[in-house]
Amino acid sequence: METFAVITEFKLSFSLYEIYNLCVGHRLILCSASIRAQEVNVNPYVGISGDFILLEGSFDGESYFTTEEEIILVPKLDPSFGFGALVGFKIGNGALDFAYHYSRMEYTSLEDGFSGKNTTHLIRYLGFKKYFKSFAEKKFQPYVDFDLSIAFLRFEKISYLINSPSEVRSANYGGVIFGAGIGSRWNYPKVFTLI
Repeated sequence: METFAVITEFKLSFSLYEIYNLCVGHRLILCSASIRAQEVNVNPYVGISGDFILLEGSFDGESYFTTEEEIILVPKLDPSFGFGALVGFKIGNGALDFAYHYSRMEYTSLEDGFSGKNTTHLIRYLGFKKYFKSFAEKKFQPYVDFDLSIAFLRFEKISYLINSPSEVRSANYGGVIFGAGIGSRWNYPKVFTLI
């Protein structure tokens, strides 16, 4: 565990002084700044996660779009569980983390025979967790989570050629996700920790 001094308050104040020269009047703005630092514990961590993945919105199972050569169906995804690994820093009662998640979900589409399981890879570039203070020293710590992620989804049977509907093809989707959720952190007993 390392302790860093983190700036928690920054004040900037302005004072206006008028200085007159014999011939020309000048205004000089003097600026003063004060910084108050407070010690905050910064604890790095690594972990594994179990996630319940739910993708909604445009994934309705009733839409499609076309390119010059093929028709790509938009799937409807059933929620599922996934797992992942993460690394981050706990700062006070908040945390910043980065993660990779993997899951497989069942999907259906508007046409018969175009369903199956997809593979989802989700890379969380920036996640922020805010822990509830009333659970600070408890074994389970609930939190609110906000994140910015990129997802890559692969579907095996989701498109076909316009001229040959019997030639089933795969398709990939990618997108940026602004996520929000709730969760709980489990603090392992000291016997299981590495530090």
